[in-house]
Amino acid sequence: MKYIAFPQEEKNRNILFSYYNYDYNSPACEKIHFHKYYEFIIIEHGTMEIFIDGVSYVAKDGECVIIQPYQAHSFHLNENSKNLTYNFLKNYASSFDAFNSQKRILKPIFTISSITSEFIINKSKELFGRKQVFRSPPDKKYETDIKAITYSLCSEFLKSAEFTSVNTKSQNIIMEVIEYICDNFEQNISLKEFALKHNYNYQYLSRRFNTFFDTGFKEVLNRYRIEQAISYLEETDLPISSIAFASGFQSIRSFNDACLKYYNKTPSKIRKK
Repeated sequence: MKYIAFPQEEKNRNILFSYYNYDYNSPACEKIHFHKYYEFIIIEHGTMEIFIDGVSYVAKDGECVIIQPYQAHSFHLNENSKNLTYNFLKNYASSFDAFNSQKRILKPIFTISSITSEFIINKSKELFGRKQVFRSPPDKKYETDIKAITYSLCSEFLKSAEFTSVNTKSQNIIMEVIEYICDNFEQNISLKEFALKHNYNYQYLSRRFNTFFDTGFKEVLNRYRIEQAISYLEETDLPISSIAFASGFQSIRSFNDACLKYYNKTPSKIRKK
């Protein structure tokens, strides 16, 4: 499916809601990544190893995982396993976000009732197949069902949710940098600029960041940019040059180099595939 390109001022990079059906390990999911959306992952069968903010977990059949906006994470599906992944922007479930936005979740894995799980899985497959992405308000034929799926997931999580408050800068420093990347990746940004703006010691911040991601700020920023660019290539008819600049690359050449580095393909070959 091709999507109409929306004006840049409408922030067309923001996904209101997306659904992915995985029975394989995507390279993008196995790398540590992050985004500004809530993410719920239902384990349909088998097991999945997941890494969230430096902690490893294992989720199994009948369980669901929640990832908050700006949390760094990755996951690996074990053999013969399958999951369904849902992402939605904070304002798509604003009352849910208002309840937990200033808290950290103590237990990101929770049990989902069989009735709710069956409804969500069957309804999603009926409507979307393997994948669906909405970057603008969905057609009326989808809207009610998407809201039902979203709030069913939120409701199941809140039945057993445990939180802790985030009240110090040191607890939240990595997520602050991640939020800075997500909100400003189109621009020419740097960790030094962030440190100066937020009164952090640059050397200390750089050490923390490099230790957490096992690489530097520029590498993480470019990884995020290339993932945004790939979604543009797959889901829009925008010219490749427009995608390069909309994703924060300073030139077509730097965009081509990044595609070759991370995907071993040129942008045009990625789009064709």
